[in-house]
Amino acid sequence: MQRDPARRPEWLAAAAQRAGSLARGLVARVDAALGYPHLRRRFRRRVGYAPDFDNPRSFNEKINWRKLHDRASVYPVISDKARMPEYLALRFGAERAAALVPPRRLVTARPTAANLAAAGTGVAIKASHGSGWVRIVAAGESPDWRALAAEARGWLRQVYGQTRQEWAYWRITPQIVVEELILKADGAPADDIKIAVMQGRAVYLFVEADRFSAHRLSYYTPDWQPLEVAMGRNPVGSHRPPPARLAEMVALAEEIGRDFDYIRVDLLDGAGGFRVNELTLYRSSGLAAIDPPELDWQWGEAWRHRPYRGIWPEDRR
Repeated sequence: MQRDPARRPEWLAAAAQRAGSLARGLVARVDAALGYPHLRRRFRRRVGYAPDFDNPRSFNEKINWRKLHDRASVYPVISDKARMPEYLALRFGAERAAALVPPRRLVTARPTAANLAAAGTGVAIKASHGSGWVRIVAAGESPDWRALAAEARGWLRQVYGQTRQEWAYWRITPQIVVEELILKADGAPADDIKIAVMQGRAVYLFVEADRFSAHRLSYYTPDWQPLEVAMGRNPVGSHRPPPARLAEMVALAEEIGRDFDYIRVDLLDGAGGFRVNELTLYRSSGLAAIDPPELDWQWGEAWRHRPYRGIWPEDRR
C-alpha cells in the first residue's frame, strides 16, 4: 500500500524523536551509573563552580540533590499539568480547586486536528509532562490545526529532562491539556507571578511578563521590594507596581507550600483574578547562575531539606 506523502514528514520526525529519546536515556543511565560526571560538568559550566551533590549547601546544589535523591510519590503528580489539580482538590476541596486553575477544554493523549479545533480558540495548548511545550491560539485566530496536532503529537513522543536527571517528569503519562487563556485587561496573556516557598514561607518571587513574546523577569521580596537579581540567561525586566491581590497570592502560595521544604507556585495574574498555572520543583533544573552569587547560598541556607510528609496518601506511609 502506498503511503500518504503528506504524512511522511511526521513519520520521519517521530523516528528522529524516538531515536533522540533513546540516546538521551542511555546518556542519563550511564551518567547515573558513573556518579553523574556529565551533570557535574554541566553544572560547573552553567553555574560557575564545582558542585557538591552529596552535601548540598547552595540553592542550585539543593535543586540537584532533590532531582537525584528525593523520590516522593507526590512529585510526579504536582509536576503533571493534567493531574496537578488533583493535589489542589485534596488540599482545598474540589469546588475551590476548580476555581483556582484555568478552565479546561480538553485533556487527551490523542491530539488531532479535529479535537483541537473543537476545543476552540482563546486557548493555551500544552504538554502535561514537560516545560516549554506550549502554543497559544488567540481568540478568533485561524491556525493550521493539522500542524498544531502534529506538533502536539511530537511532544507526546518525547521524554522531558532526561540528561538533566529531572526524575519527576519521567513518571508522568504524557497528555495534551487545552486551557482557556487567562488575559490581562488589555487582552494580552496574563503575567506569571512565580512565588518561591520554603517551609511554608514565601522567600522571594519574580514576574515573567510578556511570556510569549519578549519576556522579561523582575524579582521582588514577598512584600514587593525590588531585588536586583538575574538568573541564568533570562533577560531582566524593569520593576513594576505590585499586583492588586498580592497578599492573597502570597497567602495561597504559602498554603500550598506548607507541606514542602521548597516549591515554586506559579500564578497567572489576569483581569478576572489569578489562577494557579504550575507547581514547580526544579527551578531551571538547578543549572542557572544567580547574580549576585551570594543569593545562591542565602536561598540555599533558607531551604532546609526534609522528606515530604504532607497530605498525599502514598507519602503518608
